[in-house]
Amino acid sequence: MIVTRKILPILMCCLFIISLISITTPQSVADQFELSQTTNYITYIGGTNIEDATKVAFDNEGNTILIGQTQSSNLPVTDNAFQSENGGGDWDAFIAKFSPTGALLFCSYLGGTGYEHITAINVDADNNMVVAGTTESSGLPTTTGALHETHLGLTDGFIFKIAPNGTILFGTYIGGTGEDWIYGMEFDASGNYLFSGWTNTEGLGTFGVHQDTYGGGAADAFVARLSADGSTLQMFSYLGSIGDDRAWSMTVDHLYNFIISGVASWGYPISGGAYQNIHGGGFDAYLTMVSQDGTLQFSTFLGGSGDDLGLGVDVDSFGNIILAGDTESDDIDMLNAVQEDFGGGTNDFFASKFNRTGYPYYVTYIGGNQTDRCWDARVDADNNLVLVGRTSSFDFPALNGLNDTKSGGFDACVTKLSSDGQTIIASTFIGGSGEDIGEGIAVDAEGNIVVSGRTWSADFPTTNGAYQEESAGLTDVFVCHAPFQSRSTTTTTTLPPPDDDMTLVWLGIGTAVIVIVLAIALVRKR
Repeated sequence: MIVTRKILPILMCCLFIISLISITTPQSVADQFELSQTTNYITYIGGTNIEDATKVAFDNEGNTILIGQTQSSNLPVTDNAFQSENGGGDWDAFIAKFSPTGALLFCSYLGGTGYEHITAINVDADNNMVVAGTTESSGLPTTTGALHETHLGLTDGFIFKIAPNGTILFGTYIGGTGEDWIYGMEFDASGNYLFSGWTNTEGLGTFGVHQDTYGGGAADAFVARLSADGSTLQMFSYLGSIGDDRAWSMTVDHLYNFIISGVASWGYPISGGAYQNIHGGGFDAYLTMVSQDGTLQFSTFLGGSGDDLGLGVDVDSFGNIILAGDTESDDIDMLNAVQEDFGGGTNDFFASKFNRTGYPYYVTYIGGNQTDRCWDARVDADNNLVLVGRTSSFDFPALNGLNDTKSGGFDACVTKLSSDGQTIIASTFIGGSGEDIGEGIAVDAEGNIVVSGRTWSADFPTTNGAYQEESAGLTDVFVCHAPFQSRSTTTTTTLPPPDDDMTLVWLGIGTAVIVIVLAIALVRKR
């Protein structure tokens, strides 16, 4: 008993220290990463009818370029607009520019008497805004010498270059006698326009490309190159078969290879040695790289037994390719996933990273137990992946964000995933008491994000002094400009999730209780 009397205080002290260590050692994600809780600005923009946003981008001066479509006749057009009135029809496209502090610098309609859908925005070295989309209208303000100055088919693609002062520098229709839709647009080093989308028009293919004839079916995806002066279609390759194949997202790498995704049928062209060479079912997402001359570099399916949509592609600083989208499939093969299992409900996000030859580093779900739909994705300066979409899941993995609690039926949501795919660094809801959809995202070199989307909420959380603090119509577009960077640029460490932190806390408390019980028992025995 003398030995016990001497050892007991030491034992109690040691166990008590262990219990404290078990409680305090694990650092939560909030301790490891810091997300600013402030926003630069959040604003509505819209008229008295219906607006929808599609994409958003930063220019070289930190201004935000927003594109979308509207049914309103009273958008807040600016004096430098090239089209001050709605052209009519179901929808007109619009382009708007906001300063870094949220002042409206430019707003213009772009449309005719038919339907317009604007889907791509890019900015060149001179801060010219280049937009692309699809139209049913004749009479758009095309320029002399353009590839097609007049409307050709059921729907035509279009590309317009707009100077910072609002002047149209170049405009053309693109297409044939059928339906032609543009969904992505970039530039090469010579200023040529690289674009992609889908079509059911025959006769557009050029010599020497992967597929110079239409595959048939409902639609084929395509990639194409237009000369810098807009006069010559230099390359056009179909990508498709007798099914329904569409390109909905596009980027280019440092060699100006096309990288596209969308939805594909079973006969879509897949390269030898592909990661997934068998179609999973329904529509599959895909990842395809095509050289600037139209040669197929690699192509793979990514999908399970449900519908899988590839809606966001980008390239990191090492040339690795990210592919994100949304899925109904609960049986996609996961690899190094932060979330191994389908969250439930009807849809989850999926996110993945591939090397330049099409080999994956990770494939993961992100989602809760309701409906989670990804609309776009971008890589930030630290090679983290930033995704935007909408969610109805109360248990969507939101942490360290502007708002960790869902507000309405659907909220817009933004999630930052570490470069290795192993850690959700930050994730946030954005929305009011109605329904809100995040549709476009851009990231600048300082870690700021700008999110665009559509809102039905009359109480969307705009900032004081915002350009438009209140909703004007049935649905308005919103723009959210906010810091979204981590304290550390090292984002490859897997941190324990909050549930693991709580497990360790209870383990420490339990250890302390056991120490006290043992001490009492030994004293009584003595």
